[in-house]
Amino acid sequence: MWSNGFYRTIELALADRAGSVVPLLGGRIATVVAHASGRWSLQLTSAAASGDARGDEWLEVRLTHGWIAAGGRLVGLRWVARDGRPFACCLWCRHRGTVGWRHLLVRLRVPMAAGLS
Repeated sequence: MWSNGFYRTIELALADRAGSVVPLLGGRIATVVAHASGRWSLQLTSAAASGDARGDEWLEVRLTHGWIAAGGRLVGLRWVARDGRPFACCLWCRHRGTVGWRHLLVRLRVPMAAGLS
């Protein structure tokens, strides 16, 4: 089976609590973007960024750990920003047929550098 999960930009907006993908942990993250180039970006919520007085903040981050559980319904991700700040979230997919979710699973299952699972 072939998939082009690596060649697409995947954007998961987490602000909608009634959406198909919701955060179980990592509530300060509003959006996760996995770029087709392999880069990752996070958008922080206004509440999380307001302590820095920066509003909705976009960060370039590096994925350091990832895991998949519960038959592909749960995903845990951990990143580090360029300034050293750590970010983590656990995502739950209510509707497994969601295209962005399927592409994310493909990207995380492909063999990655040491330290990632």
